[in-house]
Amino acid sequence: MDEEKKKLIEWIDSVGHSNDSELAISLDLYFHGNYEKCCTITCNTIRAGSAEELYKRLKEIESRSDVDSIWIRFYDYEDALEDDDSWINSDTIWIITTKSKEEVLSWLADFEPTESYYGDSLSSFRNLPNIPKGFKMVGVSWD
Repeated sequence: MDEEKKKLIEWIDSVGHSNDSELAISLDLYFHGNYEKCCTITCNTIRAGSAEELYKRLKEIESRSDVDSIWIRFYDYEDALEDDDSWINSDTIWIITTKSKEEVLSWLADFEPTESYYGDSLSSFRNLPNIPKGFKMVGVSWD
């Protein structure tokens, strides 16, 4: 198993994961060592894009003054354990921003997301930092 993937799985295990709550992974932690040609997050689209392409776009978005941070929703890592070419599964990113879900969706339109929506409960996440006043969670998913 790739060393970077192993470190990420160990981090996930150390934080803990369960069906009772969500786990969010920082961009840098999730994408470090992820060299997928077809990114797991966007793999259900015609133009899935590579992990490198999605990471670059998300870092550009994260640098905006109206964005506080971006997080990757942890789904599972069973495929990553079984297949050296597979990465940690996810289908959703969370953007902490002042912008509307429609505008956020437009930032990623060429990656063909399925939907965007507002996060309604921080209590469902075990490890998100506090959200600054005036900001909200916008989820973007690919199904």
